[in-house]
Amino acid sequence: MRVAWLLPLLCTGCVGAAGPAAAGVGGRAVAALPGGGDAHVQVACVLLPDGGLCSFTAIDKPGARCVKLLYGVSSGTVVASDDVCSGRLAAGESSTRAVSFSTRPGDVCGVVLSECESRPVPPAGALDGATTWQAELKQNYSGPVSEADCKKLNEHKYEIYTHADCDNVADPVQRDACYRNVKEEREREMPYLVQDCLQYYKRPRFNCEMKAKDQNELYACENQYPY
Repeated sequence: MRVAWLLPLLCTGCVGAAGPAAAGVGGRAVAALPGGGDAHVQVACVLLPDGGLCSFTAIDKPGARCVKLLYGVSSGTVVASDDVCSGRLAAGESSTRAVSFSTRPGDVCGVVLSECESRPVPPAGALDGATTWQAELKQNYSGPVSEADCKKLNEHKYEIYTHADCDNVADPVQRDACYRNVKEEREREMPYLVQDCLQYYKRPRFNCEMKAKDQNELYACENQYPY
């Protein structure tokens, strides 16, 4: 994989990639709440080029929660953050915390972070979760794309095209006609697009384009992973 040469650098800050010695991930120690904290404190995290953000919300009653944010690279390497804790939250209160990693996601995850996925886990279960996820990543990011993959990709690309072409059409009648025309084009072209995808696409470009949010990000994927 493209990031293979970086693996020695990832051993500090990795879980699962370097074995049990990697359990001391994250540098500074932050006391984790038992089991990660209160289950009714909901958490949602996003990965960013420089780290990440986790938002915590206490549903119905007060509570607190800690997680580690893992990100998995397409090579199978899994990197863990420091512990990220909400602090004590009143019922209905939310807090957002910055996430730091020993290895910056933007340095190893490719354009628009397309070669990585992320998930929050309880600190106590980070090592076991990362080991399992590492095996899943190697399976998901290896091998040729399937016909179902190619259909899903082109549906995603046409959704982007639809928004780009039609959303800003001022006249409602013309806007509806635009949506219909793009949909008809998609249905007409889909068999040929799927065949091209099966013939030319490799996993890195497929994963990149599936995560693209607009045409600029699609073009960036094309430039990074040309046929």
